[in-house]
Amino acid sequence: LTATGASTSAAADHDDASAAITVLKSDTALGMDLLSDVVLHPSFPAEEVNRVRERQLSVLRAEYADPAFLASAAFDRVVYGPSPYGLPTAGTPQSVAGITRDDIVSFHEASCVPPGAILALAGDITPAEAFAVARKYFGSWPAPSVALPAPPSAPVAPKGLRIFLIDEPRAAETQIRVGAPALARRHPDALTLFVASRIFAGGYDSLYNAAIRDTKGLILSANSSLATLRFAGSFVAAASAPAAQTVPALQFVLAQMDRMASGQFTEPDLTRARRYLSGAYPIVMETPAQVLTRVVTAAESGLPEDFNATYLQKLDAVTLAELKPVASRYFQTKSLDIVLVGNASAFGDALKKAFPAAAYE
Repeated sequence: LTATGASTSAAADHDDASAAITVLKSDTALGMDLLSDVVLHPSFPAEEVNRVRERQLSVLRAEYADPAFLASAAFDRVVYGPSPYGLPTAGTPQSVAGITRDDIVSFHEASCVPPGAILALAGDITPAEAFAVARKYFGSWPAPSVALPAPPSAPVAPKGLRIFLIDEPRAAETQIRVGAPALARRHPDALTLFVASRIFAGGYDSLYNAAIRDTKGLILSANSSLATLRFAGSFVAAASAPAAQTVPALQFVLAQMDRMASGQFTEPDLTRARRYLSGAYPIVMETPAQVLTRVVTAAESGLPEDFNATYLQKLDAVTLAELKPVASRYFQTKSLDIVLVGNASAFGDALKKAFPAAAYE
């Protein structure tokens, strides 16, 4: 396979597990033969399972010692609650340590079945050729009568402020995460909220980033992200600050979200966001693999067939009038989940004095 210049990959996230191969057109048969064998007849050698498990445990031990990682993982758990979306896709040290080869085999038998599966091919291949190789290499895939997992329940928005404090006595900085549930990928307002999130943060000219430049060191680092998953979503504004400045830093983050919620952004802000997103779109559609990923994501999310073809037009059609009610709903600061990871002795009393009505957990 190496001699052909082919590349293979496999991945799993909250919404799907996938296997992929990239080959020259002349090696399509070889590639499909290998891909179908991997998907339909994996052997899961015990020594490989042990090796991957130990490697993953080593990575997780390092990650869970990082306050930034811990804050983000805790935020997901808080926002999504008991839903699988609240668990790290890479697992936890406890869950990974307990995985056996039998667990993996059982999962494959129950989950790697034609119902719910998508086979996608992109490149110099006609529809007729694609259907022919699909039938040849996957046509005999048995379809057992199994019940597909039920969609995860939607997360419940907090009522009021909920503050979750993880004490790290030796931490010189505090990791701050502020947010709440948002939208699933197929929600009608998802694209509008995506544009709003770009106006808020994500670039040098965004409102959040521009405001941070005037804080004179109050905020050490900051970003925000919007997760639009298949069945749920979340928005989070993140920051880190010196431990003694945790409370004013948190108040700063909330103030910037208030600016968005109250519609303190302009037509030029929208124009810059649209220009950036329009310019970035071709970059993620340059290769057949990237096109395939976008098409599969749209298909599994239940988006319209023309979603990618009409994406730029829909992006250009987003108006300030549409943005403001969406921003008002998803950037509001009355009902939020707040996760703080840091030296609680440096800011705990001031935090409770500044937010006396919050629920602390």
